[in-house]
Amino acid sequence: MRQSINDVFNTTLAAKGEQAATEQEMRDHTSFPSFVIALEDAKAELLAKGWWFNTTVYELVPDVHGLITKPDNVLAANPIPASGNQVFIGNVLINNLSGEPIDRPTRVVCFIDLPLEHLPPSAYAVVKYTTAIMSAGNLLSSGDLQIYADRLRRAESTLFAENTRQTGANRLQSNPRIRNLYRSVR
Repeated sequence: MRQSINDVFNTTLAAKGEQAATEQEMRDHTSFPSFVIALEDAKAELLAKGWWFNTTVYELVPDVHGLITKPDNVLAANPIPASGNQVFIGNVLINNLSGEPIDRPTRVVCFIDLPLEHLPPSAYAVVKYTTAIMSAGNLLSSGDLQIYADRLRRAESTLFAENTRQTGANRLQSNPRIRNLYRSVR
């Protein structure tokens, strides 16, 4: 499966009961502008949660103006260690208590905005079905809406399972006593 905007658009058209469109037909379609907005919203909402594939740590340093700014490709950034008094406001890191910009190098956890074609298949599926529901939801019968909602739930379950596996977030697997118990049973 090729992960493309055209594939997501055709999934949305299929949900509406319309025929698939070529890339040129897609751009000329009357619903394309609202579709693009729904697609960007769905992708940004998913990526802003932070997953194994779009989370990284940066050390940000002040620019020539003495300000630490959030990089362009970053949806969200949180200082490390988590400090309630350092926040990004208007893409500039400031001390929330004093209102002064932070002027020293700071480590931050960043959630990167990735292009659609660079998403893992499970994340791509979540974006695709979310976009279809957002774009065509009010035009769908309750049965058709349920079909797309079920597909979205399955894609989300797969994505959450992959994230748990990739980040080692499964506490049962990381607990040495349980891991040794499992080995002794096998």
